[in-house]
Amino acid sequence: MVKSMKRQYPFGFEMAAIAADYIADMYNLSMKENDLIYLAIHFQAAIERMKDEGEKTKIIIVCHFGAAAARIIRSKIERKLVGVKVTGMYSLQEFKSLSHLDCDCIVTTERILKADFPIIYISMALSEREMRKIEEGIKEIQVNHLLELNILEAIILPIEEKDMESAIKAMVQPLQEEDFVTEEYMQSVLSREEMSSTSLNYIALPHGNPAMVHNTRLMIGRMDQPLLWDDSKVSCAFLFAVSAEMLREKPMLFNTFYRTMADPNVEESIKKLQMEKNLPDEVFRQKLFHILR
Repeated sequence: MVKSMKRQYPFGFEMAAIAADYIADMYNLSMKENDLIYLAIHFQAAIERMKDEGEKTKIIIVCHFGAAAARIIRSKIERKLVGVKVTGMYSLQEFKSLSHLDCDCIVTTERILKADFPIIYISMALSEREMRKIEEGIKEIQVNHLLELNILEAIILPIEEKDMESAIKAMVQPLQEEDFVTEEYMQSVLSREEMSSTSLNYIALPHGNPAMVHNTRLMIGRMDQPLLWDDSKVSCAFLFAVSAEMLREKPMLFNTFYRTMADPNVEESIKKLQMEKNLPDEVFRQKLFHILR
């Protein structure tokens, strides 16, 4: 059961393991396997709640026309756009005095020079064109959040295989065992490679037929030694099994993932990360998460 949970809920299980070590040290207790499973269930439940909450993109409105004008903008946004929550409305002066922002992006009629969040500029009239601009910005934010969650829940696997086909089989097998994909999925991944290699320079992005995916899951293969993949020496492979249902809901998910991973700076950073000696999987996960943010 522990092995199955580690595969299905790697991040929740790792958080449970860290908590168990802390509790054992603090209270001089010996944590049993059932205790670890119990903690993992609670951590995973919290992650699932985060997913539900994360479905709504949080927006703040900065407007110099007053509270009434800001409420009109809020009403238009929440009426026309799905999955959006306005968490605050401020004047520019109020905005500048904030020490913490609870939002994913800022919609504003004011010129804001610097912020740690995406900024979408609008007029007080909030035209249809501006509404489409907000909608596109929100879609991109939602897809990026979804990618972040997939990285946090990715299955990380050491790859000792010496050739591309064996490495792919090693990565797909756990997905089949946990019923994330069908038995035919492996052949669809290999067929895709025959059509055109998914290797870049230092990483590969293998994938198969979405119709053969039951549940979307990212598998990360960390090569023991750089592996010859077509004409590239690959140190990491990212097999993103995305279901057809997920692609219908979030059609830009895989394209955003591919565009992000294909960035030469990102690829170089992943190569350097994989070269770090004796790097535990969870440290690798956290560093990868920050590289891709």
